Amino acid sequence: MVEKRKKARFNWIDALIVIFILAVIATAAYFLIGSFKPDENQGGEDFKIEIRIENVKKESLESLESLSLLQPETVVKDAVTGEEIGKIFSVRTEKSRYYGGLVEDENGYTLGTAESEDEYDVYITISTDAEQDSRGIYTVNGIRMLIGETVHFKIKSFAATAYIVKTEVPNETQT
Repeated sequence: MVEKRKKARFNWIDALIVIFILAVIATAAYFLIGSFKPDENQGGEDFKIEIRIENVKKESLESLESLSLLQPETVVKDAVTGEEIGKIFSVRTEKSRYYGGLVEDENGYTLGTAESEDEYDVYITISTDAEQDSRGIYTVNGIRMLIGETVHFKIKSFAATAYIVKTEVPNETQT
C-alpha cells in the first residue's frame, strides 16, 4: 500500500502557541526597554516658560490676587485660539520700571530709571508639555517657545499680551 503524505495544518493550538510566544517576547521587551514611550526629545517634555505681562495696574493685580486667579495649577489658555498653553507654576511681581536718558554721575554715565507707584510687571512661570521639531525649536499648540515671542495669555476673566522672557527645558536653561 502506498501511504498518502499528510499535509501539515495550522490549527487553533498552533495559533495559541504563537500568540503566547509573542506575548512573552513583548513582555520581555517592555521590561528590558523600560516602557514604550516616544523619544523624549521629540515631544511631551516638561517645559517651563516665564512670561512677563507689563504695566498691570495695581487695582487689576489686587483683583486677580483676591479672586485667586494667579494660583499654581490654574489653566492658562491662548486668548486667540482658546487652546490650553499650560498651568501656572509660580508668580512674582515687580514694580514697572521706566528707562530715561543717560545720567552723568561720578562713575561716568548710567541709564536713568524710575519705578512706577501703581503699575507692576507680572512674571508668570507656566509649566507645559512642549514638542520639539526637527530644528530643535519647542512649540506648544503652534506657539514657538522662544525668548521674546508673544503669548496671548488668558485665564478665566483676564487676558493680556505677554512676552516670553525665559525658557527652561529639563537639564537645560536658556535666559
